[in-house]
Amino acid sequence: MYPPAFDRLDARALLEVGALELPVLPEASATILAETSKDTWSAPKIVAALARDPSLAAHLLRVANSPAFAGAVPLVSIQQSVTRLGGAQLRQLAVVIACETKAFSAPAFATEVRAVFRHSLTAGLFAKEIARHRRANVEEAFLAGLLHDIGWPVVIQALASQATSSRDQVLATAEVLHPSAGASVARAWKLPEAVSRAIEAHHQADVTDPLTATVRLADELACRAAANGDAAPDLSPAMTQALNLYPDAVEGLVQKGPQLWAEAGRW
Repeated sequence: MYPPAFDRLDARALLEVGALELPVLPEASATILAETSKDTWSAPKIVAALARDPSLAAHLLRVANSPAFAGAVPLVSIQQSVTRLGGAQLRQLAVVIACETKAFSAPAFATEVRAVFRHSLTAGLFAKEIARHRRANVEEAFLAGLLHDIGWPVVIQALASQATSSRDQVLATAEVLHPSAGASVARAWKLPEAVSRAIEAHHQADVTDPLTATVRLADELACRAAANGDAAPDLSPAMTQALNLYPDAVEGLVQKGPQLWAEAGRW
């Protein structure tokens, strides 16, 4: 049973009546996404934007030096980071940082939302691995995996302040509405439409789109990694078949679970 005011409403309907407040990208993150989407982008513009946001700049350095992104030589300055990382990785980092500092935030549900963020980041890292196996767009896969559950904190924030909504009702409603709410966030942040579609469809019964199948499988792999062998959920054969992944490739992905789960837990 969901709160009466939200019964049978999808996230778009909630948006239309102003019930969902979408997280806003920090100015520096928005600049990174806008600038690096150009064929020729300006590193000085990005450095200048980060200079106006020391907190985000510090986050970028920390994340850039994390195991998932770090190169052989540690990055020690923002200018060095911007120059060496390149547009694709800067875009990924801008979204990760926006998620960590802004989007995945619901103070009354801090424990639950932090768990969702760790799961989502693990799914993003798995999605990158799947895309590499398939020689597909790694950046697009990572963003779709990372953001597949971003609708959770958005819906939770909308409902948490309602005195009529119990904790269980809030979480149950977020379970139902998070895919379409998450797609709305991706569109608001002007991410590729393919990413929005994959977020919106990742729980649908019939998945044929490769990016959506990648997100679905990454979601399942992240759940297995979190379970750590304790009643780990089975992977969907339909998703591995849709992605044309051989059993040895799937087993290799499963074996990466502890490493990726640990990486996500350090952020």
